[in-house]
Amino acid sequence: MIYRQGDVLLRKTDKKVQGRKLNHCILAWGEVTGHKHQIKAYGSLYQTDNGMLLECLQDTVLEHEEHAPIPLEKGVYEVIQQREFDIVEGIKQVMD
Repeated sequence: MIYRQGDVLLRKTDKKVQGRKLNHCILAWGEVTGHKHQIKAYGSLYQTDNGMLLECLQDTVLEHEEHAPIPLEKGVYEVIQQREFDIVEGIKQVMD
């Protein structure tokens, strides 16, 4: 299963949860507006060597101030943030 909300893509995975558990569940911040893609309940976010993993401990919702909420089933998701090429800075993450 794949879900997209703005510049954040979630892909359900069978990977085992690993990495450093973060003390928040914000998947991406908006650089200009301060808005954020976040899970407010029943989720844990982990930083791994290859990116981030989101563990939904039960069914929950991905929220953002400018996008429709996305219901997520219990499980583990890879968090992938859209990237773009800038001629000066090279490849970088897209910011809201």
